[in-house]
Amino acid sequence: MTKKTALGFIGLGMMGKYMAKNLLKNHYQVIGYNRSKKVLRELKKSGLVVATTPAQVGEQSEIIILMLPSAKETKEVIFGQNGLSQGLSRGQIVIDMSTSNPDDTIKIKRRLKTKGVQMLDAPVSRGQRAAVNATLSIMVGGDKKTFTKCLPVFKALGNFIVHLGPFGSGLYVKALNNFLFALNLMASTQGLMIIKKNKINLRKSIEVISESSGHNRAMAISINRNLGLKRPSIGFYLRHMAKDVNIFSQVARNQKVKNSLAKPVLAFYQAMAKKYGQADTMYVFEHLLVKNQKLPKK
Repeated sequence: MTKKTALGFIGLGMMGKYMAKNLLKNHYQVIGYNRSKKVLRELKKSGLVVATTPAQVGEQSEIIILMLPSAKETKEVIFGQNGLSQGLSRGQIVIDMSTSNPDDTIKIKRRLKTKGVQMLDAPVSRGQRAAVNATLSIMVGGDKKTFTKCLPVFKALGNFIVHLGPFGSGLYVKALNNFLFALNLMASTQGLMIIKKNKINLRKSIEVISESSGHNRAMAISINRNLGLKRPSIGFYLRHMAKDVNIFSQVARNQKVKNSLAKPVLAFYQAMAKKYGQADTMYVFEHLLVKNQKLPKK
């Protein structure tokens, strides 16, 4: 694979926009499609080739990256009117970097296989800042040879890339990862409320915990980085966090794995998302700790 490989990119939102920019910086030709045209105009200045339909992306690209909210949107983009599948042919590769329910995405993969199209699941982590800096953590599932072929593309987007196993592996690990982050953010915020109530220095407390057995990235990085800011942000909508916790809950249920924590954590984020879904996930921290307000009722 050369750096002149034509890459398609569908889903240029809070993460995808910066991922596409990094591919362009690495001299890839990128053909992009997005429902919102504003971001297309912005990226066109950086060299993006604008497609008018997902099918057109498929016609012009060797490898197509999807960065969409859920499997529902992925299915619509691929198999809907003027969908990506209409422009695909044998030998092309689709990389789904979205965070979706693996059970739903596996069904999409099976449908694409009938066209001779390979598919990898490669969800990402570390947030918007990592998307900007090309330091994403990328967890990949699927055919190993296809993974090796796409590795240069992944290296243009992240600095921690792991092939985990067969298709779906990345999505299963991502479901657990986001559940743990949501749980740690919730627990850390509520715990720090005790620290604040007793007038103990918050930043010093986080420093101590970060060097002790209670260490977690939600506290050490996400909360610590946002202390003192008027509007905390990690570049991830609260409604998306609620969606991701629900994915983990669904996976646990479908796999018949008991998880007593999934239900209360899901209820917490769904209640927050119902009232503040368009807000950044760090609004949980702002709402509870900084503003010292009670949780909204579901």
